[in-house]
Amino acid sequence: MGVRASIENRTLHREPPLRGTEERARLDALVRTVAAGEGGALRIVGERGIGKSCALDYVIDRATGFRVLRVRAVPAEREIAYASLHLLCADLLDENGFLSARHRISLSTAFGRMGDSRPEPAEVGPAALELLAGLAAERPVCVAVDDAHWLDTATAEVLAYVAARAAGQALLLLVTANGTDSDSSFDDLPVMRLRPLTLNEVRTELASFSPGPIDEGVAQRMLMEARGNLRVLAESLQGLTAAELAGGFVVPAPLRTRSCCSHGRSCIARAARLTPPARRLLLAAAADPSGDVVLHERLAAELGASSEALTAARLLQIGGRVTFSCSELRSVSYHAATPEDRRLIHRKLGESITDDRVQQIWHFGLAAVGHDDDLADELEASADLAQSRGGTAARAAFLEKATYLTSDRGRRTDRALTASAAKYDSGDLAAAQRILALVEPEPEETTRVARHGWQRARTETVARPGADSTRQLLAAARRLHALDPADAREAYLETLVVAMVAGNDSGELLTVAAEEARVAAADHRDHPADQLLCGIATRVLDGYGPSVQPLRAAVSAFRKRKPDARATRWFGLAALVAADLWDAPAWTELTGRSPLPETGNDPDAPIGDRASGHAMMRPRRHTGTALDRLAAIQPLSWRVTPASTERCAVTRPARHGLRPLPPVAETTRNQDVAIAEATAAAMVHNAAGHYDEALDAARDALRCDLPGFTGWALAELVEAAVRTGDLTLATEANARLRERTAPAGTDWALGTQAMAEALLAEERQTETHYEEAIERLTRGDIRCQLGRARLLYGEWLRRRNRRVDARTHLRAAAQLFSTIGATGFAERARRELLATGEATRKRTADNQRQLTPQESRVAALAREGFSNAEIAGQLFLSPRTVEYHLYKAFAKLGINSRAKLQLTFVG
Repeated sequence: MGVRASIENRTLHREPPLRGTEERARLDALVRTVAAGEGGALRIVGERGIGKSCALDYVIDRATGFRVLRVRAVPAEREIAYASLHLLCADLLDENGFLSARHRISLSTAFGRMGDSRPEPAEVGPAALELLAGLAAERPVCVAVDDAHWLDTATAEVLAYVAARAAGQALLLLVTANGTDSDSSFDDLPVMRLRPLTLNEVRTELASFSPGPIDEGVAQRMLMEARGNLRVLAESLQGLTAAELAGGFVVPAPLRTRSCCSHGRSCIARAARLTPPARRLLLAAAADPSGDVVLHERLAAELGASSEALTAARLLQIGGRVTFSCSELRSVSYHAATPEDRRLIHRKLGESITDDRVQQIWHFGLAAVGHDDDLADELEASADLAQSRGGTAARAAFLEKATYLTSDRGRRTDRALTASAAKYDSGDLAAAQRILALVEPEPEETTRVARHGWQRARTETVARPGADSTRQLLAAARRLHALDPADAREAYLETLVVAMVAGNDSGELLTVAAEEARVAAADHRDHPADQLLCGIATRVLDGYGPSVQPLRAAVSAFRKRKPDARATRWFGLAALVAADLWDAPAWTELTGRSPLPETGNDPDAPIGDRASGHAMMRPRRHTGTALDRLAAIQPLSWRVTPASTERCAVTRPARHGLRPLPPVAETTRNQDVAIAEATAAAMVHNAAGHYDEALDAARDALRCDLPGFTGWALAELVEAAVRTGDLTLATEANARLRERTAPAGTDWALGTQAMAEALLAEERQTETHYEEAIERLTRGDIRCQLGRARLLYGEWLRRRNRRVDARTHLRAAAQLFSTIGATGFAERARRELLATGEATRKRTADNQRQLTPQESRVAALAREGFSNAEIAGQLFLSPRTVEYHLYKAFAKLGINSRAKLQLTFVG
């Protein structure tokens, strides 16, 4: 039946996330409908790469508690009867004890387990329906089929039969197809067509997919080549480093694992048949990242080639910019050329560019052979301008090229150390190590030796994290202290952060590093990074309370100062410190502003933290506050991987005390990411009411006292512990939380504290605490926490039969959570509202959009004047089922008779 496996609850391949408010809302409604036992089906149609599989992933991520059966159809099995049905259902036969004998025989025969001939779909369809309906009786079932246009005919007919009869079952059938005639079996299913994204939408996606900033001209060219298709855009970025994209200064090599589509292979074949001048012109188009049309035509004249030949061969498209018909063709054309041809083209590009000194110098650098000190000087001088275009990675690329062109050994060493540091800061660890290996200072060059040791220690910390590498960092900082105090302070700050991330692994190293760091920063408070160093050291040595004042001063300095290269490295940490101080305005500003406003840098790009393993969580720019964005996170959209789940489950803590969990056996360079994931997971589990899981995740997040997460994790732990009945743990967590919120003194801090106090308070004091929490969080505009306070208050009121008061707070919470996209909490608020006896939907004509597919069909036929019996005959339902669907449709439409269908139901 084919050498494939059905994949359950897992993405088949990496794709961009589903975009489109209407599409998400429709899929959310479909999941709710099926979860309520009403059944549903949907056909998702669009061209290759438009996001059909993303839509399936989106539904599966939200189908909490569903049994997911997923398969991708392939052309090779299209002629094998029931091939895909076998993958979906064969394993279910052995676990299903209520399937009738006749239907069990039908399915077994279809799957080749018995008999010599395959039964007809008319016989297998009812058997598959009984099988899936039986599963749905235990918990909702989602059947998801990718590329249904490649399904074998028998499977398609059986699934169409099941879809037509899913009504009244907690059964959801989703199929994706390209909209051709080959998926006609599903013509009767409701359709959702995915459109290509607009230029602005793709631009937004580009910012999230790109590993680093991209020059504006390069971005426009990539957007045009993607033509609204997110997969094309994602594939063009797959496997690339920030250095390869920074400013478009590097043309990445073709990925060996990337397989061209037939269109791409055809383009490459046509390119191979070009004349030598035409191939050089195609190479010039590949080497110029901006796609400048005037520059392209100028080079065409110099090379004696015609751009019309390339457009006629459907290799290039010339409009506002020069773009390739196939994104893979750009890298293939560039790297298939000889080194001599590439240098020739780069030299001609440099000579032809007159209005962009940065691009001009870069092309001259690529054309150079051997040493050229004058050009190296110009590359070094242009590095900061390059950073203004493409971020830290662009600066690193210029410095690296300058290093290779430098003849003097001493200057070459200095440039190599600077370039290695820049590569490290940009996240390109391999390049940082490669450049560092080029030079080895002489023993008498003490400052260079110290800088070299520092850079080597930084890379070792990422490659092999742990106590040993932290000791190397500290030793390197000590050597620098006597030779280069400014670099030493930078080194101490990084050592502190690495040791804090390591948690218990750092042992006494953290205290020793903090003591030395505070001495190093004692007389240096002019720079925000030095103030941050002093504050972090105080936090480690003296505790949270005494550190509030110096850290608040550091955050204020970062907000006021126009960032230089040094401040830029630490903006990410400063933002987390702002969150640690419960300072929402500062957190929002520091995470939402660009470190270099005039540069076009991505304000959400990691600053000085990716390479060093400090990929600390930061919210992206959005319509609400930073905290609102975090509230909207769902488990899979946060990328809580199986590995991080295992880390959370390594040691299940005893429920009697707040001792941090012992460190996991394998320390990873992503420990800070694990803390962020665990904290977010605690919030998500609390939202869903999975309090045991929330408690364990919160405990896992408290492995180390990481700025920005400890206070949040403690607040989550209080709620989880109260709900699981561990009041001792909840009380201890609340006391630790108070140690932070009281010194901070902000409305966010004190509102969160009041909410935690309410969970633990005696009956007569609970209401006062909730009212204080709501007042403070409203004043501080902390919408996520405000929604949670209202939700908790509403739940408390409902359990005391104060239903009218409860509805007021629950309605407000549900509306707020829906606004900021916190779907988990919104669903919890909706359930609580239902428990008060209130319907959560307004019954207006607009609600016809919320009808399930089967309700829409029944209502449409009823509007045409068909009786229940006639509708039942057409849809293969019982009259009673038709009556049930009409009743549900009437309730949603706010009507009470068939006559009013003409006025309210559009079809």
